[in-house]
Parts: sequence; structure tokens; C-alpha cells
Amino acid sequence: MKLNKLSEKYLQILIIIFSLLGVAVATYLIIETTNGTLQCGLGGCETVQKSKYAELFGQNISWYGLAGYIGILVTAALRKDIFRIVGFGATLFGFGISLYLTYLEIFVIKAICQYCVASAIIMTILFALATLRVFLYYGFNESYKSDSDVP
Repeated sequence: MKLNKLSEKYLQILIIIFSLLGVAVATYLIIETTNGTLQCGLGGCETVQKSKYAELFGQNISWYGLAGYIGILVTAALRKDIFRIVGFGATLFGFGISLYLTYLEIFVIKAICQYCVASAIIMTILFALATLRVFLYYGFNESYKSDSDVP
């Protein structure tokens, strides 16, 4: 199978776009929870953000999400196997954390935050894209055989 340089480029662009969406959601949550004005109309966001699960080691969980999205963004921009693997690992970890936090929202806190759901959806998409990228392009570093292979 002949690999097209642009195929991985499209995956990289999609990962970058969704990472930036994740950065936007996490940043919004950080700003609103810092100001104490987070509201989503149904009360779910306020309940989730006031729960004991909203912080880890004294920091709002959104800070960790922001760091994760930025890390994924960086790995998406580079075309070496190590970055594909690290990006896959980061999205796998983020996906697992998103599942856990969603479980907490539904079964423990009994409230749903629409921004947390958005973040979980974004991370799920990122995990799918990073999985595709690592399985299709592992072993193909910065330049494939030559630029003439690109149609």
C-alpha cells in the first residue's frame, strides 16, 4: 500500500483542531470557575464544579485538562514515531479519565456538566484520531520515501 504524505497531514490537522477546541473548553472552565460564575442554566455545571471531584491536589481539574490538550497539540504537530506514540498514550489516558469523570457525574455526583460532556466528546474523538494515526503511520518518520511520492 502506498502511503500518501497528505493522509497523515489531514490526521494531524484534525488532531490540532480538536486539541484547540479542548484548550478552549478547558480555558473557559478555568476562567469561569476562578471567577465563580460558571452557570449552564440547569444547575449541573455548578453542582459538578462544587463537588470534591472538581479538584486534584488542590487544583481545579480543568488545569490538568488544559495541560493534556496542549500536550496532545504538540505531539500532533510532529511526524516522528515517538510523537505518534506519546500522542496516542496521552489521548488514551485522557479518554480513560474522561470515562471516569463521566461515571462520577452520572452515578456519584448525579449531575451533568455540559462543558465536561463536551470535553469528553472531544477527547474521545482525539483518541480515535490518534489511534488511527499511530496504527497507519508507525514506522514512517518525517519524510516518507520522497516528495515525488505525493500525487
